Amino acid sequence: PELGVSKMDCVTRAMSTRTAKEACYPKTSEVNAFLEPSKQILSQVSKRTGSKVIFPDELLCGDLTCALMDGSTYLYRDDDHMNKRGSIIVTNKMSIPLLDAFADK
Repeated sequence: PELGVSKMDCVTRAMSTRTAKEACYPKTSEVNAFLEPSKQILSQVSKRTGSKVIFPDELLCGDLTCALMDGSTYLYRDDDHMNKRGSIIVTNKMSIPLLDAFADK
């Protein structure tokens, strides 16, 4: 998902605050607010077409924060696009919802 925080923002903030937790893990509430318009449109399309939509932010965000990093490894190459590691993590997490979606048919 587009999180609105770039790798450079993460590094800069982490250096100034001395912690990556606040700098590299945006608040789930902020990410949800940012993505809400897109999610509404995709949900409407899903209802009209019967297609299944998987929202990657739901795979990367917890109750309080969303992951930009996996340990010390960035999951994004910029503020919009995942890198190879991030793509692998999301793909692995998507396999269960995808299997569930096909099982419903």
